[in-house]
Amino acid sequence: MFSRCTRERRRLLFSQERRRSPMRKASMYWYLAPLLALYLLRTVWQQLSLDHHVLSHSVLSSSSTSRTSEHQFPSLRQGGIVVFFHNPKAGGTSLRDMAKKNSQIFDHVTSEFTDMEGVEQYMLQWTSQKADKKVKFLEIHGHPPGFLHLRTRLTAWRIQAEKNNIPIFIFTIMREPISWLLSCFNFFCLQIAKYTKCKAPATIEGMLSEARSDPQSRWYCFMHTIMALPDQGDDNMDDCPLDLQEQLVQYMDWVGFTEQYEDTMTVLKGILPPGATKTFAVKNKTNKQFRKIDSSTLNETVTKRLQELMSRDYKLYHGLRQTFQLEKFKFDIDD
Repeated sequence: MFSRCTRERRRLLFSQERRRSPMRKASMYWYLAPLLALYLLRTVWQQLSLDHHVLSHSVLSSSSTSRTSEHQFPSLRQGGIVVFFHNPKAGGTSLRDMAKKNSQIFDHVTSEFTDMEGVEQYMLQWTSQKADKKVKFLEIHGHPPGFLHLRTRLTAWRIQAEKNNIPIFIFTIMREPISWLLSCFNFFCLQIAKYTKCKAPATIEGMLSEARSDPQSRWYCFMHTIMALPDQGDDNMDDCPLDLQEQLVQYMDWVGFTEQYEDTMTVLKGILPPGATKTFAVKNKTNKQFRKIDSSTLNETVTKRLQELMSRDYKLYHGLRQTFQLEKFKFDIDD
């Protein structure tokens, strides 16, 4: 009798549980509606933020002087901000040393040893108020993000600086593509091979085995994959915009060239405080001789192959050289 009552009670409870289960199941998911609402709000906020950046960027672009006419450099004689995109093996180390060792004139920060959060903090401080007459020198080098991913930040930094009457100057240096590739291979795969783990022999064939297409365009788009080294990724060049030249023209105050290095020094001497462009000899950190691949060893077939491999770099290089000619620029010097 007892067991029969127990079974009957269990059956009754089970029946009641089944009748309540739809409501219980519904109550289990009460949080989905507010989560969905939060997700939609976040999506709308992100889109509004993106629209704000695009609007700010278009305002800045429409107000800037076209590079096809005479463009005026800012004056940093009384302080200001320099943002230097240090394309490797194009002569930027001398400019880094210029900023690092002239500490009475410059405050130097490099993204090579400062994460992006730290860079943002420096730029927020520098663009908000001019604390002194020193030139704040930000060097973008070593680690992503690179130019392509910093465009909205460059726009925000420029707008904030100009709002607070702080002059800002953004520039980079390119190099003739084959000359760049030779220098890059000699350095990364021969001079410091034990650090980069590059195992290519010191031959033309070794260089060709390590070379990637359009390495300087890759650097501006992704800031790595310049050589086929073990610790480098493999970025898809389809993600590098075909209008990279127009992007650089739009965001850079100056693009210099290793082959006309004196033009960049003329620009810097014209806008920076007196004595700022004192340069220092770059020491050979390996302190030993090593075999190099020289351009004189390249025959016509290899040269043509390299030109085809770096066709986008050549188009970018020659296009920018046509745009950034020193005679098209003038200086805003207020002595």
